Amino acid sequence: MFTSGKNFFSGSSASSNQAIRAGMRKESRGTLALLKGIFRRCSSTLVIPAVLFTLAATAYLGCLKTPPVSPNAQSKTPPSQLTLLFVTNQVNTCVTWLESGDLNGDLSPQGLWDSNAARTDWRASRHYYEQVRFAFDAFDLSLQNDSIAPWFDNPLSTTNGFHFIERNFWKIPFNAYNVFHTVYPQLLVMWTGVEVPAIINVMGNENSDSNIFGGLMGMLADIDSIKLTKADSNFSRNTLNDVFSNLEGLDSVIGYYVPLNTPYSNLPDSLRAVDSTFNAAYQTIWSAWQGDTLNNGAYFYSPSFSKSLFEQAYLYPLDSAVAHIADSLKIRIQ
Repeated sequence: MFTSGKNFFSGSSASSNQAIRAGMRKESRGTLALLKGIFRRCSSTLVIPAVLFTLAATAYLGCLKTPPVSPNAQSKTPPSQLTLLFVTNQVNTCVTWLESGDLNGDLSPQGLWDSNAARTDWRASRHYYEQVRFAFDAFDLSLQNDSIAPWFDNPLSTTNGFHFIERNFWKIPFNAYNVFHTVYPQLLVMWTGVEVPAIINVMGNENSDSNIFGGLMGMLADIDSIKLTKADSNFSRNTLNDVFSNLEGLDSVIGYYVPLNTPYSNLPDSLRAVDSTFNAAYQTIWSAWQGDTLNNGAYFYSPSFSKSLFEQAYLYPLDSAVAHIADSLKIRIQ
């Protein structure tokens, strides 16, 4: 078990965990705004400085966190609507990084693409997509599985989606012509044209706590059934980063349902108990595995890794804690 790396959730009490989680979100606002501002200024002049990619890669490995919602807004807005706002923001940021990847491909002479910059754009867009993949699980699973991220053993993955890009970006030699001239434009059409905005529109019209928690449970199930198979071991080895992006999205949404601005002592006993359980499970998986993400998943991809032990020690307790929060809030998971 890896315990190295920064533990963002140190502290034993549930109330201190809530405070730390709130602090993390506050610290991230400036970093994310800086990155987006730099990108927009650079893209307007069709110049992408190398420093952007260095900064982005460093931020992605641990500094980027979800932009917070102000306490006043959180106290007045239903959690489902805060979740919708969160999904909208992360989708927009994902589009920013997809546009960056597409622009870099267009600006580079054929065969002379910067593989490091291309991979940085890909990882960053994946980060924001994985944070909100629960929304796709809840509202349009077929779009996700067939077009946005068909898995490696899906025949459709030979022509489109995040994993097609991944296979080409981590091939030896780097093979990107079809990605830049076909797949990135296809993805951008999906994310900015009809399909992904339609999901957000459905969320706005049919949004429910049941759907949201069902999506969260589906996201955790995907970690178990897909991500822990390590099918990307010959390519990006991005699985642990994906898992932590899922966890950040999960933590943000749970924070909307257990408001961080509410004095912990004022929460109902049942909700306080299950939130304490969630924090403990979340802290355990974060502190044990964050170090390995910074080590490029060296232990995760090693023969010593045990899927069953990971499930029993980390994933199943977290899954159970989320289900108990829904039950305490009288939310029926669909």
